[in-house]
Amino acid sequence: MKIGFVGGTGYIGEGLSLRWAKKGHEIFIGSRNKEKAKRAFKKYNKKLGKGYKDKLNYGLNKDAILESELVVISLPAKVIKKALEDLKKHFRNEIVVSPVAPLYKSDNVFKCKNTCAALKIQDILPSSTKVVSAFHSVPASHLKDTEKNLNCDVVVCGDDENSKSTVKSLAEEIKGVRCLNGGPLSVSKLCESLTPLLINLSIRNELEDPSVKFIDFSD
Repeated sequence: MKIGFVGGTGYIGEGLSLRWAKKGHEIFIGSRNKEKAKRAFKKYNKKLGKGYKDKLNYGLNKDAILESELVVISLPAKVIKKALEDLKKHFRNEIVVSPVAPLYKSDNVFKCKNTCAALKIQDILPSSTKVVSAFHSVPASHLKDTEKNLNCDVVVCGDDENSKSTVKSLAEEIKGVRCLNGGPLSVSKLCESLTPLLINLSIRNELEDPSVKFIDFSD
């Protein structure tokens, strides 16, 4: 699959790019600054090794959209509106994945704004795109260590079942990930709140990048 990253130079962009490139997908690293994308491209290529050099490309964010079937929005929530308003003309009918959480810090605690990033993204983009939210509880630092078994669950939300199924399959290509159907895109707000919760738990309990694993007691 051709997978593009809008804002692909951050931790989650790095981790997903490396892991999916190793599975044979074609990855396009996008940035608003082409030189920054080029630096990330060189860094990721070095980590991947010679056998995967044909799996990576780089350019501007608009190029990442135009060259891809599935686009991951790996931007901070505070820049989403402006960035996507500028880029929306380049979208056609792609699956759009949102790991975005609208975080802010108050009284030394990370919190989630009373909004939903995934729904905001769907409102901005053309109706032909299919937005799916995922990866809110995956520790980015562990994600970019491609040898690490993540042993965590990823909750996927969206209004189009075929798109959710595609994202589920991609997520479960990552070592140790189980994907769970969270329901419609409106449920994304609950999933986005997992991100600040995990950050706060990490800080206050000296946990190293905690994630989420749901236990089934039915047995």
